[in-house]
Amino acid sequence: MSALAKANGYKDLASFRDHVENDPKYQPASAEAIVEDFRKYISQMQPHLPELFNLLPKTAVTVEPIPPFQAAAATHYQAEPPTAGVPVASPLLSPTPPTAATSRRGCRLS
Repeated sequence: MSALAKANGYKDLASFRDHVENDPKYQPASAEAIVEDFRKYISQMQPHLPELFNLLPKTAVTVEPIPPFQAAAATHYQAEPPTAGVPVASPLLSPTPPTAATSRRGCRLS
């Protein structure tokens, strides 16, 4: 990572990280923007999964925002018991704005 930072004109990894954390173009516009980014990533990787794995889950990978009534107590990941049509575990994103308790991407830190 340090080599990548230096190759892109940063004196060290710390200055590169500082740039990424403080540049507005790397900040999500909303919680929905974060969810849409992850949905885009999933759709990009989905066609390549058979190349990497012999056994694939039957249920789809999904990303859903945390419902507002759960957001205050939610973590960045919530395991759920398997039920028909629901993934075994789904990463959930908090719609709350960044605070000392959350990362810049709006995910709760625990």
